[in-house]
Amino acid sequence: MAKLNGDSVLKAEGVSTGGTLQVMIAGWGLNLGAETGIYFFPDTCEIAVYSIKAGVVKKLDPNGGPATIAFENGVNIGLSAQFEAAELVGKGPASADSFAGNFYTVQGGFKIVGGSIYKGDSGPGGTWYGGTGGVGVGPVPIQVGTIVWNYQLIKSIKLDKDPGLIGTVGWCYCLELALLM
Repeated sequence: MAKLNGDSVLKAEGVSTGGTLQVMIAGWGLNLGAETGIYFFPDTCEIAVYSIKAGVVKKLDPNGGPATIAFENGVNIGLSAQFEAAELVGKGPASADSFAGNFYTVQGGFKIVGGSIYKGDSGPGGTWYGGTGGVGVGPVPIQVGTIVWNYQLIKSIKLDKDPGLIGTVGWCYCLELALLM
């Protein structure tokens, strides 16, 4: 309803699927993950596809040298599919471009169900906060960990870009989806 009133809708919703191999204790071990996700951004009427990876994020210490990420620890092994919802805290816009970046995540699972909560890097439009819930398979019945996921934008499509018939249909579709959020 907010979009119909001309207000910002600082949200994103989508689905992702992929796998994680994390056995990281006190900075020692292995931390890999790869997912693909598709998300809808009602604020900018975009649908976007991301490549989502873990184990590739490097941070620098204040002096400019390499540093390890002490944030990453835990045991997460398996394949999963999940629903994701996020909200941008700030002025926006909540766009596909603003969603790209690092997300500091606490995730866990029990048998076939799991979930996560996360906080993104701060950007000019604000900071993303969100979570996931889904199902998966893996060899460890109880999993928990902290991990940094990096979302890389592959492609975004603005549904209302064309002012002609296709744009009108896209805009109507965008409004319909925005009403569900």
